Amino acid sequence: MLQHQDALIDDVAAVPITRGTRVFVRMNRMVYPEVRDHLVEQLGFIDVPLFESDYNPLSAWARCRSVLKSPVQIIRNWRHLRDADVIVAALKNISISLKVLERLRLIRPREHYCYGFFSHSPKALGWFRWLALLLDSERDFYIVFTEEEARRYSEAMAVPLSRIRVLPYSDWDRAAEQLDGTYDPGHKQPRYYFSGGYSNRDYRALIDVFRGLPDRLVIACSAINTEINEIALPANVELRRDIPITEFDALIEGATACILPIRDRSSVAGQSVVVNCLKHLTPVIIIDTPVVREYLEHGRSGYLVESMREVPAILAQLDPASQAYRQLVAHGYRIYLERHSHRAVAQRLAKILG
Repeated sequence: MLQHQDALIDDVAAVPITRGTRVFVRMNRMVYPEVRDHLVEQLGFIDVPLFESDYNPLSAWARCRSVLKSPVQIIRNWRHLRDADVIVAALKNISISLKVLERLRLIRPREHYCYGFFSHSPKALGWFRWLALLLDSERDFYIVFTEEEARRYSEAMAVPLSRIRVLPYSDWDRAAEQLDGTYDPGHKQPRYYFSGGYSNRDYRALIDVFRGLPDRLVIACSAINTEINEIALPANVELRRDIPITEFDALIEGATACILPIRDRSSVAGQSVVVNCLKHLTPVIIIDTPVVREYLEHGRSGYLVESMREVPAILAQLDPASQAYRQLVAHGYRIYLERHSHRAVAQRLAKILG
């Protein structure tokens, strides 16, 4: 085990970044904490958060403020990073700021990775294409979560596939690997269905389906999902906003199934909830998209649908006490272990970073 090393960028002189050092630059200590643990403890990186965790990342104002503040913080402290050999940057705005310093030859890393690059908006990819053409070099790489995203971003941004690395999405949950995948139908009582997440969701379509069903539906979303404020909820639909992650996980684990009504199929959404469901032995019903097909196999580990109108027929087949249900969740759990568990992604990330 390598020695723990981290420091805010303002105080990074306490942990000198000398030639050959590898660093993980992130917004604050709340961003990708599990990834940070692996990079620092197993791969010898130095953690360099730009700020303390002093704001709500789901606040629109906080997101805008961070986009404006992070380039300033990086530019003010560029000397701390000039000898870094490998930089892994968490989030796009940090990576872009570092690329500006590279173009100015103020820092010259041998390799620079933008970890977890994604775009929910196809229109935004036009801006990223312009930035890539202006700022990228052969030492700049992108780490994305699916093969579909790699192909899509390569084409949209004119970035060679050789500079895009695929790391399947994971929650980096070490504790999950201590589970044996044993399924207990008692965990699915009393019976209810779950839907959650805040980006690219069409909750109106899902709620309309449950108007005609007797089953209970629990939706865990965010204050950002203001469209729900205009919807008259039926008595069998319960809404919870901005709940703690422990409560979110418990709702997934206890649900008979998780239903994800993705709005825009060309966008990237739902990956984190799908992986969470695979881990917690909960079937997923989700709008079919090219990205989701890399996580689920229809009828074996989940259900891919064209519209929410197909949901009632699937729900009628789901019996948590049946052998078919057990086989469904067992296959999903194997996918989690093989592709999305801490062990699986840690090994793959080590190969990517060399």
